[in-house]
Amino acid sequence: VLERRSYQRQEVIIHIGDAASHIYLLARGQVSVLLPQQGGARRRLATFSAGMAFGEMAVLDRAPRSAMIVADSEVQCDLLSLDALQDLDATEPVIKIKLLENLALGLCGKLRKANRELALLE
Repeated sequence: VLERRSYQRQEVIIHIGDAASHIYLLARGQVSVLLPQQGGARRRLATFSAGMAFGEMAVLDRAPRSAMIVADSEVQCDLLSLDALQDLDATEPVIKIKLLENLALGLCGKLRKANRELALLE
């Protein structure tokens, strides 16, 4: 059910405001999560490497993408579409539960890291 896609260095993978249609499982390379700033600058919020997932937040809450994802190197991702995720209910419910548990743990880790960084700024 996964679709492999490749991206070149500096290619924008996700734009802010895009509809969320896929979860990205980073198979190779590195990406940055960026927020545009005034004057055209970009602020890096995080960097993800192979083995990590991104784009899951918008898929789970069905909201538009909240940040830009840019390839820092040549990147390969395995994409899980929202439709394929929903289809797992009927075909592989145990796999879906495990996948959602792991995505939740990943989001918890990202939130705890953000909390530590915010605490340092105070």
